[in-house]
Amino acid sequence: MDVVLRRLVPALAAVALACSPLIPAAHATTGDTGPYAPLNRPGPALSVPAGRLAASLQCSTGVSVARRAPVLLVPGTTLDPEPNFDWNYEGAFDAQHRPWCAVRLPEHATGDVQIAGEYVVYALRTMSARAHRKVDVLGYSQGGMLPRWALRFWPDTRRLVNDVVGLDPSNHGTVVADAACAQSCDAANYQQAARARFIAALNSGAETFRGIDYTVIYSRTDEIAVPNVDGASSSSLHTGDGRIANIAVQTICPGDPSEHLAMGTYDPVGYALAIDAIDAIDAIDAIDALDHAGPADPARVPVTVCAQPLQPGVDPAMFPQQYARYVQAGLVRVIVPAVLEDLNQIVGRGAADLAVHVVQSVRPDPVVEDVHAAAVGDGRQRPRRVLGQVTSSGDNDLELLVVCADKRRAAVQDGAGAAGQRVDVLHGVRASGVLHELIVPEHPVHDAAQCGEVGQQLAERRAGR
Repeated sequence: MDVVLRRLVPALAAVALACSPLIPAAHATTGDTGPYAPLNRPGPALSVPAGRLAASLQCSTGVSVARRAPVLLVPGTTLDPEPNFDWNYEGAFDAQHRPWCAVRLPEHATGDVQIAGEYVVYALRTMSARAHRKVDVLGYSQGGMLPRWALRFWPDTRRLVNDVVGLDPSNHGTVVADAACAQSCDAANYQQAARARFIAALNSGAETFRGIDYTVIYSRTDEIAVPNVDGASSSSLHTGDGRIANIAVQTICPGDPSEHLAMGTYDPVGYALAIDAIDAIDAIDAIDALDHAGPADPARVPVTVCAQPLQPGVDPAMFPQQYARYVQAGLVRVIVPAVLEDLNQIVGRGAADLAVHVVQSVRPDPVVEDVHAAAVGDGRQRPRRVLGQVTSSGDNDLELLVVCADKRRAAVQDGAGAAGQRVDVLHGVRASGVLHELIVPEHPVHDAAQCGEVGQQLAERRAGR
């Protein structure tokens, strides 16, 4: 969700309040699950191959000999663990000798959230088995909501978890996605719409479970998880038998201006509350005298945190560069589906899969990053797959787009120009930035690696190298 939905925020501010989802206002015990699985029905076998699940989990040293609960870090939509966590929480945890693991979600957390949930199930089972104790979970945006999907539909994971901490989590979806996905959207954003059936299934029967402490940390100025105003908060939890704390950072620091992107990366108030939550007493033994039971409590967070510009773990000297990388990661993830959605107008709705190579401003050496898949087409259906590579720099302008058609469609059609020639029909790409050039290779290219090679050659030739 995150970066891609920011484009629609100004137009949707009034709609958000008028169309807020129905969120229970009082803590309650379990209820009817409706058409969804009973709360305690054993979860299905994982459909993702074991090798892929194992490769998705990267851990610090010390998990297998942990004296405190290891923390599972779950990134937000469009993000991998590195741009989300390696310059903030991971460094802070390393300094505290707190073991952690981070899970890499498929398609940069833009694919089917139900499949992403299997990665979290695997991570919880694996970490708990290695550590011989329960696990704490810290997630941002979609990553703050996703662990609840695992807990809801794989009941065996509930005994593996101490705390679930969400930073601006999309627990009840967002009305921004309702509007943004009215025509088309990637799977993850469509499923995070406030009125999505995925959200209804997630919250069916009970939002929380006995034995787990839930801390929801949100900002009243969040422009993505909307609305996020206290009792009507999209992020807040209300039902079930878990212990719940819904805390706005403005409760501690009334002037805290942090919006969605800040909450997941450098906000010191959100960090202080997260640490307060995961420092709770382990069910096995207490680590030190500062440990406490239950979710986070704002009364334990000193108001001096309000004067801190950055959370622990963030290097002030590197902050501009690291934050730009974080924002750029989100922009790059959405450029491919956004451009291709416009490209669909040229290619036609019957287009088959495409391999794509995107080059952003090359000054002077492009950095190649794999994009295994992105979603385009009608978000109400299983999205088509887009394979390719993204070459990015710190500039948001889209200098060059190389489209490699598959065997069933050898070239872009319908007024897009002859193959290999410049086309100017895609100016004003929605994903922030201006597309300066669209190239279709003279001969069809049939896989992502070949498309990346062609794109790199064209980019280097264009740069005069």
